[in-house]
Amino acid sequence: MSDIQTGTHEYIPKRVNICEDILMNLVFEYKSIVREKGIKLTLNKNIDDPFVEVDTYTVNQIFANLIDNAVKYTAEGSITINCERINNKNIAVSVIDTGLGISEEYLPKLFEEFSQEDTGYTRKYDGNGLGLALVKKYCELNNAEIKVTSKKGEGSTFTVIFNKNH
Repeated sequence: MSDIQTGTHEYIPKRVNICEDILMNLVFEYKSIVREKGIKLTLNKNIDDPFVEVDTYTVNQIFANLIDNAVKYTAEGSITINCERINNKNIAVSVIDTGLGISEEYLPKLFEEFSQEDTGYTRKYDGNGLGLALVKKYCELNNAEIKVTSKKGEGSTFTVIFNKNH
């Protein structure tokens, strides 16, 4: 986070296949964890040309964080990652879980630093509240936007939209 705030992170754009080079590796990394929890993790590649020009380190961090949160907050059910083209131009990657979900009141604070919905001594989940703030900064760095829809008790969908560079 300090590298982003001070502007010392060196942005190195590279053309990558978002599905093969980033998402498949992360799905592989999380396979044993989701198997232990008894939940299903699926990657759907609904796209012919999944190439984007991005900083691979920060984009990997975006999805590692989103998948990690989905795994952490999903006790049963599934996590689905959809990679698709929207508007015949941009590439959207959605991480969809059947986990705890986020209350409507908390959604506006979701990407603030040190922000957590569940606070105090009774909190069930670890973390410092920086993950999603970093995700948002990393999205901005890569000229991408992040959207979230969620319903408490029903799960969440985080969608990262990359503007296609030609």
